[in-house]
Parts: sequence; C-alpha cells; structure tokens
Amino acid sequence: GSRAPMMDGDVYEWQDTIREMREGIKLAKMGIKQGIPTGFAHLDHHWGGFMPGQFIGVLGRTGEGKSYKTTFFGWNAKLNGYNCGLFTPEMSKHEIRCRYHTIASADKKIQKAVGLDKSFRNRALMNRSGFNLKSYQRLCQYLKEELPGRFHLLSGTNRPEQMTVGYIEDRIVELALDFVIVDPIYLLKPVRLSNGGNEYQEIGWIAEALHTLGERYNIPI
Repeated sequence: GSRAPMMDGDVYEWQDTIREMREGIKLAKMGIKQGIPTGFAHLDHHWGGFMPGQFIGVLGRTGEGKSYKTTFFGWNAKLNGYNCGLFTPEMSKHEIRCRYHTIASADKKIQKAVGLDKSFRNRALMNRSGFNLKSYQRLCQYLKEELPGRFHLLSGTNRPEQMTVGYIEDRIVELALDFVIVDPIYLLKPVRLSNGGNEYQEIGWIAEALHTLGERYNIPI
C-alpha cells in the first residue's frame, strides 16, 4: 500500500503561484474547464468543480443519500462528456443502474428528448414492475447513443476479495477514466493490515492510497 507523497511548499513562492494562475486564466479564456462540474452551481462556483488529482470524501450516516449523491456526480460527469467509473464492493450493478436511470430520467431535457412525463421511480426499476418498458428502453438507448461521456459500473459483490486499490488502478488505465467514485471505501480490501486490527487506521491507509492514485493519474477520486 503506497502512501500519498509529502507536499512541501512556501506561500511566499509567488512566482509559482502567478505561473499557475496565468495558466488557469489562459485555459478559462479558451473555454477549457479545469474541473469536472458537480451539478451544483454553488459548489462549482466555490470549488471550480472536481479538480484533477483531488480526493473527496463524502461522509454521512446510513440512509442520508450518500450513494445517490455520488451517483448523481457520476451522471453529471458523463453529461459533460467525461469518462466516469463507479466502483462498489457493496452494491450490485442492478442497484446502481436503477439509481443512475432514476437520476437521468429526472433531467427535464432528457424527459423532453425521450418523451417522458416524469422520472422512473427507483423502487419500480428495482422491482422490475410498475413502469413502461418501451419508454425505459428509449431512455437507455438515448443515454448510450446520444449523450457524450461514459458511465462504467464496476461491482465487486460477487468477488469482494478482488475489489482492491490495485484493481481500481488497472481499470483507470484500461478504461481511461477521468473521474472515479468508490462507494464505500471501507469495504475495499485493506492495502495493509494494522497491528491489533485497527479498522480506522486501515481505512485511512485506503484513503491515502486512493489519493495517491488521483495524483498519479491527475483525476479526481
């Protein structure tokens, strides 16, 4: 398990600061976005989107909507033409696919394009009943054929022992991912075991290893 590199800097090194600012201003004038939009105007205004090499942890109690929120981030990344990978050692592809399609079908532009009056209910999709299959097929085809970007689902429910940081790195390279979501990180296989079985320390090492991946491939995780 590799650790994130130590960063050393000096706030008085103004030459580097000005150079980075100048490069950012140049990209902005060319219309090139430095960060991946989050889909929330307030966050995009203050953060500039999800920035390359950034590691973001989403915390909350069970049932507070963390997985829906991260799936929405992935959907919005695809909507903006990015290649997103969602890794989950906990949820099946069917669960994530249903959430993704519920979120996508709530977009007013998508509804107009495929002729929907309202979004698909997640529970109906999960239970495979109570919705119009032809309308659902139109949605699925439209998302694949008409919109930019890709949204890759990588579930480890059948092989949890293989959902490791190394596996995620392999897929980043193979699929040329621009944005990675891991939900949840505490169920990944530990990068190394702590003395006495301190699970919080092991989760910390996993987070550091994911942060290192983000910096290595210059993508937000």
